Amino acid sequence: MKNIVILGSCLSEITVNALENMGQYKKIYHGMHLRTDIIRALLEDKTQNFLTKDSLESAIKFQQVDVDRNLPRIKFQSLEYLEALKENIQIADVIVIDLNYDLSRKGYSFINEGKSSIPYIINFMQSLPDGKNKHMEPDKVNCKDKGLLSANESIENLEEIITILKSINNKMEIFLINYPHSGFKIRNSMERVRSSETFKKLIDKKISKKVHVIPLLNIKKEYLSEKGAYYFEPKVYETFALYIKKILTEGNGSKDKESFYQIVFNYVKKFFKGRNVSEIFFDVITE
Repeated sequence: MKNIVILGSCLSEITVNALENMGQYKKIYHGMHLRTDIIRALLEDKTQNFLTKDSLESAIKFQQVDVDRNLPRIKFQSLEYLEALKENIQIADVIVIDLNYDLSRKGYSFINEGKSSIPYIINFMQSLPDGKNKHMEPDKVNCKDKGLLSANESIENLEEIITILKSINNKMEIFLINYPHSGFKIRNSMERVRSSETFKKLIDKKISKKVHVIPLLNIKKEYLSEKGAYYFEPKVYETFALYIKKILTEGNGSKDKESFYQIVFNYVKKFFKGRNVSEIFFDVITE
């Protein structure tokens, strides 16, 4: 049984769920709703400005934001939960990472006992009686909008994170999934598309030789989920999982985009019986 740690969004989570369903894989730690600035500070033992779960709940209540809506974020970002990451890294065989929260989510720093906390990922939405949602502006005295991470900041953080992960456990395999931006193209969210492509270029340049990278993919429209731009049809996650399984069970010396293509066409396709290989659901974005 191989132990898996997740550091990412629902993309990594659902991919690992698909991997667990194939047997011989077990999720032991689920790091969700985290940007790389939080992960890096944690791994560098710079936790003096981290908040406990109770402190996070109090801060959110003070902001008059829907606590129930934010409970998942509170759990995964609280100091109590994050402190268990290192011990799980020590026994992990695999780490699956994606940078969705670096790409798309602002960080909010709360004032706690006169000091600014690290930036947390909080949903500033309030449920209205008619069932609609209203965006809430944070109280600027007690909560600071720290904005998005730049691509350079994110990749610099990721480089340090990878170095520390390998120093803790140099036997585990690390997989980084480029977050597909196909859903955002359809919705004409071009700022997000441009950011994804900038991230991709930096990953190719600085990260791709250090870990296994699932490249940025242009996923065909019929394989996007009706749930929204962040979600895909099960075959997408299953293919990512099968790629990871192939690397773990058979190995592959190359970590470039051609190896991903080769594996998908020559290994993954046999698991989707009844489909012609020409029906593959993606194109690799190379520029």
